[in-house]
Amino acid sequence: MTELERLMLGVVTEPTGDLTPDVMLGVVPEPSSRMLPSGLPQGKLIGSQGMDPFDASQYMKTLEADEGFIDVARKLQKGTDPITGKPIFEEFPTGGFGEYGPQVKVGQVYTEEEDLPRFQQRVEDRMGYMKETFPDFANLPFDVRDSMISSNYRGSLPDSPDTIDFINAGQFLEAGDEFLDNDEYRDAEGNPSKRGIRKRMERLSNALKGIAE
Repeated sequence: MTELERLMLGVVTEPTGDLTPDVMLGVVPEPSSRMLPSGLPQGKLIGSQGMDPFDASQYMKTLEADEGFIDVARKLQKGTDPITGKPIFEEFPTGGFGEYGPQVKVGQVYTEEEDLPRFQQRVEDRMGYMKETFPDFANLPFDVRDSMISSNYRGSLPDSPDTIDFINAGQFLEAGDEFLDNDEYRDAEGNPSKRGIRKRMERLSNALKGIAE
């Protein structure tokens, strides 16, 4: 019987010095290697982060920064009339962490503490889509997953099926280029009210290309 087997069966013996502290405590170490998804280069995976990759809480810091916080709901400008030069506003007001729709009223007051649970729940509600759409999502580096979650919440990633296909095929350089080849990105150029959109999309594009380097 090996020393490890003795420990697992509850047989107390003196340590031989051949076992690591974790094994002596009955902790079974994780395998040192994992199966790579097709097309994902060696060395670009990161080890276990001790958290479910579909747990929304780890992505909230980036999402909070990307969405921004509006304490008093108002209609946001989405563009400018090319003829009159007057601002064009969204149909509904936006408040809190990007809550938008007919349920939001102009002048409605938000606090970060009160709105954060709603915000995180909405992010969690979208995790099912990520799990179904990206089979190898859990094996991607955190910066890529972080940016994918943000762009998924925004709707930019679901609106780019070719980018999704490239990601799932392990063609990350092509995915990064394809993601910025769309009207949403081009239309936001030179528009102060949409500069955050371009920055958000560029971050994912660069993260994807970084895997291919």
